[in-house]
Amino acid sequence: MRRAEAFAARWGIGRAYGSYEDLLSDDAVDAVYVPLPNGLQHPWTLRALQTGKHVLCEKPYSCSPAEVEEAFAEAEGRGLILSEGFMYRDHSQISELARIVRDEGLMGDVRLAASSFTWPTDVPGDVRLDSSLEGGSLLDVGV
Repeated sequence: MRRAEAFAARWGIGRAYGSYEDLLSDDAVDAVYVPLPNGLQHPWTLRALQTGKHVLCEKPYSCSPAEVEEAFAEAEGRGLILSEGFMYRDHSQISELARIVRDEGLMGDVRLAASSFTWPTDVPGDVRLDSSLEGGSLLDVGV
């Protein structure tokens, strides 16, 4: 709790919580962001939904279709919003690229599209590479 209080004081945040449970039990909190390692996102998202919170969950939500269906059914059943934080879907770059590809006269027939996205992997113990938490090149940065 001390670390949370110190962080809140440093950044001018009005409340601090010592645990996720404390945060989820606060009725004054309407929505939460779940940025946890991939393997922890589903259980904590479900807990948040079950306490009546709207949820923005980091991508990828889960590699299990059954978990995804369970979470969205839970949100719908409670009248809550659950959204996956997948930045590319709504990024203005993607909208502009789609417009350029669709609009006649701007370019010829698209035959190949290639892209890459990387980050340095020289941090020992980087949780994004921990396969036991559903991390790794495909399930984290790869999506």
